[in-house]
Amino acid sequence: MGLVQFVAVSIAICSSAVAQPLNNSSGHLYVVREGETLRKIAQRFYEDELAFPTIIEGTNRLSKDGDGLLSIENEFDIRAGQKVWVPLQVTVRLETSGDTHTSVASATWTYQGKTNPSVWASLQPDYRLCASGTRQSPVIILPSTPPAAQVPAFDYHTSNLIISNNGRHIQISHDPGSSVKFDNVRYELAQLHFHVPSEHRIGQVQSSMEAHFVHLSQDRQLLVIAVLYDTGAEYIDTMAEIWNTLPPKGFVLHTNHQINVKRLFNFNAPMFHYVGSLTTPPCTEGVKWFVVSQKEQITRRQLSRLVELTGLNARPTQQVKNVFDVSD
Repeated sequence: MGLVQFVAVSIAICSSAVAQPLNNSSGHLYVVREGETLRKIAQRFYEDELAFPTIIEGTNRLSKDGDGLLSIENEFDIRAGQKVWVPLQVTVRLETSGDTHTSVASATWTYQGKTNPSVWASLQPDYRLCASGTRQSPVIILPSTPPAAQVPAFDYHTSNLIISNNGRHIQISHDPGSSVKFDNVRYELAQLHFHVPSEHRIGQVQSSMEAHFVHLSQDRQLLVIAVLYDTGAEYIDTMAEIWNTLPPKGFVLHTNHQINVKRLFNFNAPMFHYVGSLTTPPCTEGVKWFVVSQKEQITRRQLSRLVELTGLNARPTQQVKNVFDVSD
């Protein structure tokens, strides 16, 4: 990617943004408004929605110091009235010829070690559903389960390739404008990320990898398309484009490449549908899941590269009480 150099990027707060001082010249306290996302807040303050990891990092840093701020786990983990910290300076960026790396926040929960999935519920009060929830994901899809009679209608378009690696997941942030429609509700494609091995299982079989295409409606309801991948000799060209630009841990890579994520799976294949939860804290329930029945392929080399960057990052399938006929 050519010559690289580290630069600190200072961004002035936009005049249209209103924030509250917190006796700290390095940033501002901001109260989230109804319907706002972290991307919208980043756009308001920095004129760059992709700078939202800086707000997560700043808020989490102050939450540990007892400043009355709640920690933030992901871009969806905020609500109206919540206070967040907006730093005046965006995190250090790594400039390259045409591409930009931006550092991102580190994890507060993990898949291995002392903060593994078995103790997520005890890490924070907001994570209690990870243990007490009754419709938790992922699930085992029973062989007798019929495909969903109604599936989302896809309206996907090309997007700039923007990839982040927070040490837990490789995530692709998608440009606005792509969506699915289900039950007359439009869900905007926000991002997709990868789990190794697969989290969902079809007929007890665990696949090598699973991709989650995360969609958000205007009233902040979640719909996720899950695609399972097995290792094989064949691979998808678009997947190769993504794997050729995977960033190191702790960075976001902004590229000039255009991708069409619709090429990552067969959107005409039958799907299994159920209502479950996020597979990461806070394990929020009410998520509409669609698991594509047709499995795709990645190469062993691609799989090894993903494990090298993030490690194994699949939540185990949940208790028997949550393994239900997904057609209900």
